[in-house]
Amino acid sequence: MKAMALDPNYARNYRGFATGGLAGQVLVLTKKSWGGYHKKDDTVLVIGWGTSVKIAAIRTDLSQGFNGLQRTITTASSEKYVDVVGSFQTGSSNAGGQWAAGDEPLYYIVSPKDIVVAKPRDAEDHIAWLLQHGCHEKALAAVEAVQGRTELLDEVGSRYLDHLIIERKYAEAAQRCPKLLRGSPSAWERWVFHFAHLRQLPVLVPYIPTENPQLSDTAYEVALVALTTNPSFHELLLTTIKNWPPTLYSASPVISAIEPQLNSSSMTDSLKEALAELYVINGQYEKALSLYAELLKPEVFEFIEKYNLHDAICDKVVNLMIVDNKRTVHLLIQHRDIIPPYEVVEQLLHTSKNCDKRYLLHLYLHALFEIDVHAGKDFHDMQVELYAEYEPRMLLPFLRTSQHYRLDKAYGIFAQKELAVEFVTEQHDDELWEELIRQCLQKPEMVGNLLEHTVGNLDPLYIVSLVPDGLEIPRLRDRLVKIVTDYRTETSLRNGCNDILKADCVNLLVKYYHEARRGVYMASMDEEDISVIVFYCCHAYHLSCLEGGLDSMRSNSNQDSDSGTDDEDGSPSGQSRIRCVLCTTAAA
Repeated sequence: MKAMALDPNYARNYRGFATGGLAGQVLVLTKKSWGGYHKKDDTVLVIGWGTSVKIAAIRTDLSQGFNGLQRTITTASSEKYVDVVGSFQTGSSNAGGQWAAGDEPLYYIVSPKDIVVAKPRDAEDHIAWLLQHGCHEKALAAVEAVQGRTELLDEVGSRYLDHLIIERKYAEAAQRCPKLLRGSPSAWERWVFHFAHLRQLPVLVPYIPTENPQLSDTAYEVALVALTTNPSFHELLLTTIKNWPPTLYSASPVISAIEPQLNSSSMTDSLKEALAELYVINGQYEKALSLYAELLKPEVFEFIEKYNLHDAICDKVVNLMIVDNKRTVHLLIQHRDIIPPYEVVEQLLHTSKNCDKRYLLHLYLHALFEIDVHAGKDFHDMQVELYAEYEPRMLLPFLRTSQHYRLDKAYGIFAQKELAVEFVTEQHDDELWEELIRQCLQKPEMVGNLLEHTVGNLDPLYIVSLVPDGLEIPRLRDRLVKIVTDYRTETSLRNGCNDILKADCVNLLVKYYHEARRGVYMASMDEEDISVIVFYCCHAYHLSCLEGGLDSMRSNSNQDSDSGTDDEDGSPSGQSRIRCVLCTTAAA
């Protein structure tokens, strides 16, 4: 016997009670006069409902009822009737407040074969009922509302995830994991491997925690490897590698999963960049550099400087040029002892990549020539072509400086680009003119070009006289018209210039004449007796001598005008000549 219920009025009532027997039957016992109890037979019915228990006796006649009560029943089909002989309420906390503090109210419902223990439903019963009927979201909300036990929350979360997986709602299940699994490393790892088994791990990767909790390195490695299998996941793989701390996992297993795909159709730029990031984590910087250069990443130059990888760029010239030709040229020139010019030229000449390789060659060789005129001497013939093609204004300075190109090669380029006359003109060499004319006479088109550039340099008639009979020169008439027009223009300009030159000469001569008639006074600040007058004719006089001589000349002039006599040498008689010239050069 584990429990029993007595009528609250047991002492004042008929003192009967109900109990469950060992065989599953319900016994209604009454107290005998000497302390014993009698069982009830099959004519006693015990009715239990809620907190009320009633005992009824089944009668077959109209005799005195049990416990002194008379019950009459009329029925058309039977002579039996029911006599309610007892009734009482159980010890409910609502009814009588009989439960001790902290005790759980229990109800025992007794039937002939069973005793049913009943108790009020609580929150966990409600949650269990919701789970049983598939209301997982409501069950989860109920657990959170009552702040249920951790074990209960884990159970509800696990069953909710199981339900979503069965429904194949993998993305929704992954989205719910942070809330349902919370900070449990074991639960997270279990579901990581479960998603991996279902081949649905990529949808879970964005939600996998990296701290609080931190999982085992294997879990992270499995997640990353799962992202390498399909090109649609490669962008997520790259983002994940950049966001996850590299201390969480070993890069080697992921590298091993990617490397076999390098030359396959499944290789994408995102996967290459992800592999480069993994190489950096693993300390394989040269391999990472190769991928960065292949991907044409602008940050490749900072990467080279950061890890001092100048030795590793020898075979990456073209890619680096495509990324940034100016920075690449500067890098190649700065480290030309490591990367010789012939390697750079070889790679640029034979590249199959879509780029203007001749322009890139020009940029490199020009920069090399400016630093060291002899460093790229083996390529100066090529450089003549490149200058003529991309920067003609630099061609003549290059030819004047360099001594490593072939003249016939240069002439061919000059002739093609119509630069020969300009070059020969700057040399001021008649032999070069003769050689240029000789070369041009072999090609009719070149004769025409030469005629167009002769004005001011050569006599066009001289060139025309050398042209062989019958040689057809393209557009000869137009070119001759241009020669005559240019010649007339040049003649007019020369005549005008000559007139201006003559006028300037006369004006300057008159100015010189007037200036030469004037003396220049030169005096000392300390001693006046050394003051002199200097003329442009280079004669010089002491100021005192010049003034005395002028006075003497004036007086003699007045006397001679009266007498009108001259000396034998034709000078006025008695005239005192001015002979100072600094006192006749200090009396010799």
